[in-house]
Amino acid sequence: MRAFASAKEWVGRASPEEVAAKEASFFPEIDIAVLAAAVRSYQALGCWDGGIEIPRNLYEQALNVFEWAGEIARRHAYEEVCAPPPA
Repeated sequence: MRAFASAKEWVGRASPEEVAAKEASFFPEIDIAVLAAAVRSYQALGCWDGGIEIPRNLYEQALNVFEWAGEIARRHAYEEVCAPPPA
């Protein structure tokens, strides 16, 4: 969890070009400038802001999206799948 928290913090503060360079091997057919633009947009939206915990309201929102898309068979209770991050 510490590694995830550190990586999440890094992608939120690093330059979009630096993040794009690190992830480019996962998207070999995408121009690095396009990747950097996508990272810039996600940073502007605040996608990597905040801690690593999953707040109940955001969990429920994600369930709504997955349910609408037909990607889940049932809604699992928050307590069944989310735990507070370790100290």
